[in-house]
Amino acid sequence: MSFHNKIKQIENSRFELDEKVNLVLVLAGVKPSTELGLYELDDFSNFDYDIKKDTMRFKPSYENHLRSEVSNLLEELELFYDISEKKEIGFPEFFDMETRTISPMVESIFINVAKTKNNLNYLLHAKKDPLSKSHHRRYGLAVGYPKTAILAFDGVLEKEYNLEIEDKVLNFFADFFVFSKKYMEDELKVSRLWKDTIERLSPNLYSEVKDYAA
Repeated sequence: MSFHNKIKQIENSRFELDEKVNLVLVLAGVKPSTELGLYELDDFSNFDYDIKKDTMRFKPSYENHLRSEVSNLLEELELFYDISEKKEIGFPEFFDMETRTISPMVESIFINVAKTKNNLNYLLHAKKDPLSKSHHRRYGLAVGYPKTAILAFDGVLEKEYNLEIEDKVLNFFADFFVFSKKYMEDELKVSRLWKDTIERLSPNLYSEVKDYAA
């Protein structure tokens, strides 16, 4: 499949806008890896309700369909992936103000995707112990965040709280990570690279980002 057709496949996929953007960046070799999610918030006709856990769970046939659909896509894109991760997620759309709880939880499938096998293994390793002190650093490196931005997130470097970006599209990409006060100009170059890559490779996604950011 040509690179152009791979981009079209991503554009027409079922994923959210930011996930499509990240997938293009991985395909282009600009980001080492990313995560994708499979879930539903509007239509639960393909779910069963687990009353004990207050959780909407995929019907087996629908889950198999989704896994097959995504596997076929990623095989065509010639990317490395792992689709074994499944979690119960509390979405803010289901937050009950009266009880201060989220109900129901929604079963979600997570797909880890990378350009190379080594990058995929690094991402999977980074996610193994989310409570460890090094988790954020390892995960940030795995998905291509600047090292200084990761250190700012961890409190090692001072965060930049007053970053003003007039370009709304660039701001969309800048929202992917926290900026440090000392190195924000270098970090912004990463956001610009991601923006320019999407503009060059996927005008359709770039247009969607412009509409979203307007």
